[in-house]
Amino acid sequence: MTSLGPDKEPGEEEKAEETIGAAADPVEGEGTGEESAAPEADAAGEETAAEGEVSEEDISGEEGEPDEEPSGDEAATDAETEDAETEDEETEDDPLKQLGREVATAVGGKAEVAFGTIKVRVPPDRWVVTHEKARDELDLPFFSFLGVIEWTNETATGDPLSTEVEEHFEVITTVSDVTVGRRITFSTTTSHTDPVVPSLVDVYAGANWHERESHEMFGVHFDGHPDLSNLYLPDGFVGNPLRKSFALLSREVKPWPGKVDVEGMPDEEEDGEAPADDETESSSAGNGESPAGEETEEE
Repeated sequence: MTSLGPDKEPGEEEKAEETIGAAADPVEGEGTGEESAAPEADAAGEETAAEGEVSEEDISGEEGEPDEEPSGDEAATDAETEDAETEDEETEDDPLKQLGREVATAVGGKAEVAFGTIKVRVPPDRWVVTHEKARDELDLPFFSFLGVIEWTNETATGDPLSTEVEEHFEVITTVSDVTVGRRITFSTTTSHTDPVVPSLVDVYAGANWHERESHEMFGVHFDGHPDLSNLYLPDGFVGNPLRKSFALLSREVKPWPGKVDVEGMPDEEEDGEAPADDETESSSAGNGESPAGEETEEE
């Protein structure tokens, strides 16, 4: 038998074969670890994806349902807040609203602006104090107007109201400065059955005859006024002519002004047509011809 290499002992051959086999085969535990790492990674990825899905559901709502709409009270509160913020922005830009808010804060009233006029409502028990503050602290010394508005559902003459109102009398005044033209209208209310409002004579002397006229025409009593005698009506006259419950006989037979169409002037022709003679004369003049029966200067 021919030997291909140096002689080896029988035990050494077996050891070499075992060593070669061990190198060819993977180490126990290494191959299985790599194989098991992939499923673990896949499981971890699935868990992470699941957590991501849950997070999205938490954001959008449970089980993917849309967020619940706010209740009626919550929506109303949000709307009021938005309106208040809008009103504040408008007040900053509108000098009338800003002035109205300042005056209302000073006198403890509520301001509103309409048609370029500031109106501040105050309760009757602050009527005199309000005007004292207006004169002394707000620099509004000029008193120009006092009037009464009757809010009632009873109408002796004319058409009835389309909607009912809470019956009362409203007393309004207008005061202003004498320099830049700031003007404020104050308003208060009183009972319709027994109308009484404190007099302003001691604050503004000019309120004297305004209160006398309002007492005479509406029957509102101004507590503290020195003399509420009539200005226009004779002594002993019964009733208050400007109340809606007072029947005006002249309006029973003749409608209120503006209630019917206004008639044209007697000289106006129907349909706006001019007389025929005027049309002929105008036409002749426009054509350079003289009216019939007249001769030109050349002739």
